Amino acid sequence: MDDDELLAQLAAAVDRVDPPPQRLRDAAMRALTWDLGIAELSLVPVGGASAAMRGGEVEDMSFADGVRTVDLTIERTGRSVRVFGAVDPVDVELSALETTGQALPVDLDEAGRFEFEASSMGPFALVVSDTSGSWRTPIIEPGVAPPR
Repeated sequence: MDDDELLAQLAAAVDRVDPPPQRLRDAAMRALTWDLGIAELSLVPVGGASAAMRGGEVEDMSFADGVRTVDLTIERTGRSVRVFGAVDPVDVELSALETTGQALPVDLDEAGRFEFEASSMGPFALVVSDTSGSWRTPIIEPGVAPPR
């Protein structure tokens, strides 16, 4: 058996045991087509965290504090806004804290993946809590996709 055959069998086994959500697969495929020219990518440092953002109807972001990482995608379709992503390490609690002060718990699966509807939400920050304390992302503007 050569390396390609082994990798194909391994990929099939992972897909059977822990398949990624379709939205995550779609985001990965979009990432393969990115043209990461300097004009399209900006790094915004905020309080020890950083956010890499790419504009458009799909916005991908990554936040990190050196210990925890939150990767997310905001997908805007018409008037619908969905947020999905993953947190690492996975043994944390995650909530969305709106600027109004309302905290909404966010369910994580066993791999740290999450997804929630944000159409009715205003600006929010994701709060990651574990035994060492809490950390929050910069304010995220879910917005609404512009009409077509």
